Amino acid sequence: MQIAKVNQSPEVVLERAIARCFHKRHPEIWSNQVPTASGIVSPRSEKRRAIDLVEKLGDDEFAFIELKIESDTLLYAAFEIIFYLCIWLLARKDGGESSPLLRAARISAIVLAPAAYYERYELAPLQARLSEEIQALGTQHGVKLDFAFERFPPDFAVSPAYDDNMLIDIMGRRETL
Repeated sequence: MQIAKVNQSPEVVLERAIARCFHKRHPEIWSNQVPTASGIVSPRSEKRRAIDLVEKLGDDEFAFIELKIESDTLLYAAFEIIFYLCIWLLARKDGGESSPLLRAARISAIVLAPAAYYERYELAPLQARLSEEIQALGTQHGVKLDFAFERFPPDFAVSPAYDDNMLIDIMGRRETL
């Protein structure tokens, strides 16, 4: 979970800082850059498709978190996490239930971004519709699925370096829109 000095992406810096902070305290709960499509098409394709953060919420419950800081759009972020959720469903269906993640009974697909990322949009109708459709998809596959846009607390600030205590605090105070 090292952050290369050449990587100045605020999103990658934050993702790695969160993963490093929480992995020190709860390595069985948090993971980052969880591969989703590696090897599906060919041994060398789709290696960059990975869930930014995965949080174990319970024995058979996980959150897939797509982190967005100053990049892409909300629609792209929602599409990306739903795409990863669909790949997870395919892997699960194809007998890949050897890992706790693939045996999960519930997955929450989350787009997590600073509050300012959401300011220009009225997302309640989109969030409700996406969650409704994702829940229906889960019902078809015998698993509970949901979707949400979440934001960091208003006092969150992008930083080149993050303090562990600050990260624990902001992750604990994130809110669903």
